[in-house]
Amino acid sequence: MFDQMDNEKLFAIKLADNEKTIRDKSISQLRNYIRSRCITEKSPFSEEDLIKLWKGLHYCMWMCDKPLVQEELNDKICNLMDCFNNNNKQVILFVKVYFMTIIREWIGIDKWRMDKFMMLVRSIIRKIFGYLNSKKWDKVLIKKFNKMMLELPLNINDDRIPDGITYHITDLYIEELAKFGDNIKPVRAVKMLLPFFKLMAISKKPQFVMHLKKRLFEQIIECSDVGIEPEVEEEMAEIKAFGLQLCEEEDTSEYNIKFNYKLIADKLFKVGNSQECLQRNKKLIFDLVKKFRALMKGVYPIDDFNLPNLDKDDERTKPNLALLKKKADRIDLKNLNKKNKKNKAKKNK
Repeated sequence: MFDQMDNEKLFAIKLADNEKTIRDKSISQLRNYIRSRCITEKSPFSEEDLIKLWKGLHYCMWMCDKPLVQEELNDKICNLMDCFNNNNKQVILFVKVYFMTIIREWIGIDKWRMDKFMMLVRSIIRKIFGYLNSKKWDKVLIKKFNKMMLELPLNINDDRIPDGITYHITDLYIEELAKFGDNIKPVRAVKMLLPFFKLMAISKKPQFVMHLKKRLFEQIIECSDVGIEPEVEEEMAEIKAFGLQLCEEEDTSEYNIKFNYKLIADKLFKVGNSQECLQRNKKLIFDLVKKFRALMKGVYPIDDFNLPNLDKDDERTKPNLALLKKKADRIDLKNLNKKNKKNKAKKNK
């Protein structure tokens, strides 16, 4: 039976074997197999090949019980990314198929196994950040990564994507990105946030927009390098660096990431004025715009009293209602012309 199977399917069966020794041996063999396939670009992995491999890796983690053994396996799975001979397409495809797999299998994960699979999500995100860091945060590679993230784990409006995955990635994203803060420039750091700007505009779930605002954008504000006034410093003493996901005993002082606050404000302002932005999301978006404009001016946005007033600011900060109306009229006119053409075609018949 095994002689008629392709290598990927055979690996999937062995990775999900009941015997730990067979699973461990299969992981080691898989590393060598991936390396051998990626020495040249003549026989790259297809999406179908990786779907089979990730099915086996998923159930390899499923069968793993003890916490320390789970962490060891978690590292081995993530380190498979190093075996693709720095082939950008293959690495992105490997991560893409991982998210396809976890999205498909998420509903079947019970509460006793959920922690280890959430750990694997975090580790995959950290590993791909490490890969991007090794590529000096290449713009083209970041663009491909962002596109993949929006299509799969961060596609909040797609009912096929479990909300738990999207929320979990939102919670850990800044924490993991901050670990590479010394090597990423502020402008590139903002590029890594592009999917979340779009999510703020298009999400149909108000609770997620609020969550995104608090757990991602406001975390950036709370951990910014802008000084806090002495009289309110005590109020901020309880704020934990980079969210609640960090362990109590973990030292976060070594993590340092800087963002271009002006660029964040401009990006948020742009999506807030876009036609695809839902009306109910605009208030939260423009509230963030105010806060990041305050940071840009060296003012820590403790409350609404020290925020710049967008209505009294320069014309560039105001929503361009005239332009939006003009675009809407143009679309209405275009639709009307199409309707008239259809009516004429019917009369001619």
